[in-house]
Amino acid sequence: MRRCVGHAEKTTIAKELGVRSVKKLVKATVSGLFGQYEHSIDFEKSNDFVIVYGPNGVGKTKFIQIVCATQSLDYGLLQSMPFSAAELKYSDNVRLLVKRNELNLNLNEMGESVGVIEFELIGSKGKVEKWIPYPPDFLKYLSRLSRFEFVGNGEWEDLRGGERYRLDELYRRYRRSRRPSRRSESEFDDYPEFLEYPAAFRSFSKQVSSYLIDSQRLLSERYSSVHTGGPAEFMRAKRMASQARINEYSDRLKDKLNKAQTEYSRLSQEKDRSFLSRVFKEAKKDAYRDPSKIIERYDEQNQFRDRLAAVVKVDQSGSLKLPEGQLENWQLTLLDLYLQDAKEKFHPFEDILERIELLQEILNKRLHGKRVEITAAEGLSVRRFDGVHIALDSLSTGEQHEIILMYDLLLNVREGATVFIDEPEISLHVAWQLCFVPDVLRIAQLVGFRFVVATHSPQIINGMWNNAIEMGGESGEFQ
Repeated sequence: MRRCVGHAEKTTIAKELGVRSVKKLVKATVSGLFGQYEHSIDFEKSNDFVIVYGPNGVGKTKFIQIVCATQSLDYGLLQSMPFSAAELKYSDNVRLLVKRNELNLNLNEMGESVGVIEFELIGSKGKVEKWIPYPPDFLKYLSRLSRFEFVGNGEWEDLRGGERYRLDELYRRYRRSRRPSRRSESEFDDYPEFLEYPAAFRSFSKQVSSYLIDSQRLLSERYSSVHTGGPAEFMRAKRMASQARINEYSDRLKDKLNKAQTEYSRLSQEKDRSFLSRVFKEAKKDAYRDPSKIIERYDEQNQFRDRLAAVVKVDQSGSLKLPEGQLENWQLTLLDLYLQDAKEKFHPFEDILERIELLQEILNKRLHGKRVEITAAEGLSVRRFDGVHIALDSLSTGEQHEIILMYDLLLNVREGATVFIDEPEISLHVAWQLCFVPDVLRIAQLVGFRFVVATHSPQIINGMWNNAIEMGGESGEFQ
C-alpha cells in the first residue's frame, strides 16, 4: 500500500500540527494522462463517493495516484507520473493546479521519465501563488552523474551500493558540493539550502488530507526519515519488505489500545486525587440536579464499561452501586461528579472503541467459520468457532486483503480526508464485492471522509451508476 505524502508514517504537516481538515475536494481533473486521456471526477454530483471504471490501459490507477499526490503536494511521485497537468477544486473555491514539463534526459534503459513540477494555488479571491520545488537545472545536472539512475516513484538508485534516495536527499548532498565541469563554483549559490513550502502552500497542506490504498496492500512498508526543516521533513523514503502487513497492523492496534490505557491510568490518578475536595466544593453550591438525567448518564456509563471490557481490562473496583429509592441531593452531587470524572477518564477509548466495534462487525459478517477478536493483550486475532487460534498470515489472501483494507479505513484515515481505493475487488468473493461500497459508506459516515474507488468489477458498482464514472472505452461497458 502506498499512502501519499500526508498519512500515518508518511505524515502530513496537518497531522503533525494536529490541525483538522477544513477543505473538501469537490472536483479533480487530470490532463495528458499517457499523452492522450483527460479524466475528471466531481463529488458535487455523487454524494461524497465516486466509482471510476473502464478497460485496462485507460489510467484509472494512475488517475487516483496523481490526484492523491497532487493534493499531498508530493512532487517526488508526480515527477515520474505520465501526465501533463492536474486541477483540483475545493469547497471554499480554492483551486490547486500542477503542471509537469517532461525533461528528455535518457535516464535509464527502462524508459523512466522525469519531469519538472510546478504548483499553482489560486485563492478564493483570485490570488495566485506559484511554486517550483526543484530547479530544472539541478535535475539535468543529476542525470549526468553516472553514479545515479532514476528508477521512478521519485527515487534515484546509487548504482555503486544499490541504495535508493529521494530527490530531496540528493539535493541537499549535491546542491553545491558537486558541479559539472566548466561551471563556476557559485553556479548553485542561488539554490535555496532547504526546499521550504511557501507560506500559502504550507497553509493549504494543513487543511487537506489524502489516503491512498493501493493494490499492493499485503506488503509491509519500512520508512527512513530525514529531517530537513522543509517539506522533506514530511516525506519518507519508502522501503518494501516481504513481511505480512496484517501482523504489523495487529501490533499497531495493540499499541493504540495500550496507549489509551496509559492515558486512562494517568487521568484516573489525576481525578481520584482531587475527588473528595471537589465533592465538598460542589456540595456547597446547592445546585439542582435532575435525578432522571443523572440516572440515564449512569446507565450509559455502565453500558460503555461493558462494551469496553470486551476489549481491555476495566477496573471495576471504583464503580458505584446506586442505592434503592429516591436519591438525596448529596447523593446526586456525588454521582454527578463521579460520572463527569468517569467520562473524562474513558475519553481515550471513546473514538477507538466505536471504530473497533464496527471493524469486528463488518469482518465477522464476512469470514467463514472464523471470528475476529480485538483486545489490548493480543491486538487483532482470528479464531475458529471451536476456539482454535489461526495465524494471521495463514489466512487466505482475500481475508487478509479485507482485514487490512477495513483496518486502514477505520483506524488510519483522518476525519475530512479524501480516500483513494484501488481495485478493492482483488481476491474478494463476489458476495464480499457486492457489500463493499455499503460497508465503506458506513465507515465514511463514522470517520468522516470522502472516497474514490477505481475498479474493474461490476459487483463493486452494484447498481450505483449515479456515482459511477466511466474512463475510456465504450459507454455503459458494465451495464
